[in-house]
Amino acid sequence: MMIKSEGLLGKHLVCSSFFFRYRCKLIAWKVYAYFKIGKVVTMAKKTVNNNIKGIGKLPDNKPVVYQYKTPGGKINYIGAAKKGRVQDRLGEHLPGGKDYVPGAKIQIQQVGSIAEARKIEAAAIKRTQPKHNEQSK
Repeated sequence: MMIKSEGLLGKHLVCSSFFFRYRCKLIAWKVYAYFKIGKVVTMAKKTVNNNIKGIGKLPDNKPVVYQYKTPGGKINYIGAAKKGRVQDRLGEHLPGGKDYVPGAKIQIQQVGSIAEARKIEAAAIKRTQPKHNEQSK
């Protein structure tokens, strides 16, 4: 295993097939690396203010799992958004949008596919039971 520098996202680990099913987390860089045989995919985690300006700073190039948090850090809502629709979906949760969700901050985690995002979303909803999510998911 070695650490390799990688563009805007910071650092990620390069591993052999031994680490096939393991996920590594580099906390300092807030970058997630998912290891697959012969391929390394880095996933970023980012937190912004819950407003148009903050949402505009978020990447739209991969599916994401997002969390709306209160000023105290409590999770109000968890959702998933498809590639290319991240900013639109989060905009729908702003005041006056069709699915308003109160919250001070939005935290996103990029993932490799929308199926993976929905799986992570469902597990997080089950684990944290946010106030504004339907508990039937």
